[in-house]
Amino acid sequence: MISIKQAASLMALSALFVSASLQAKEVYDCKNANLARKIAITYATEGAPVPCQVVYTKEDGTTQDLWNAQGEAGYCEQKADEFAEKQRGWGWDCQAVGAQAAAEPAAAASAEMAPAPAATAPVEAPAAPK
Repeated sequence: MISIKQAASLMALSALFVSASLQAKEVYDCKNANLARKIAITYATEGAPVPCQVVYTKEDGTTQDLWNAQGEAGYCEQKADEFAEKQRGWGWDCQAVGAQAAAEPAAAASAEMAPAPAATAPVEAPAAPK
């Protein structure tokens, strides 16, 4: 069962899926029985460590933006590593895989990933996925 907020996000995602590719430097593929999850770090600009975001994708295609950083290089990588370790603690087998391209809606990418000054503090998502 998905919440109204998740349903609205999915509708917006599908409506905006005239997408731009963001580069995913680090991706974790996680498996638990017949379930699969992906933890990916996406970057607005190829070769630039920020802005970035950590995106969590479930086997049904639902995605959740977990963390993002506008000015602190290494923040997204650290959070993705920590979250993969937390998944392992919950019984998931998470393996780091090579760089992949991750599709994101162009409108969301431009709105959420606008460059910010280096002094901007990272923003942490308030809730972790289940």
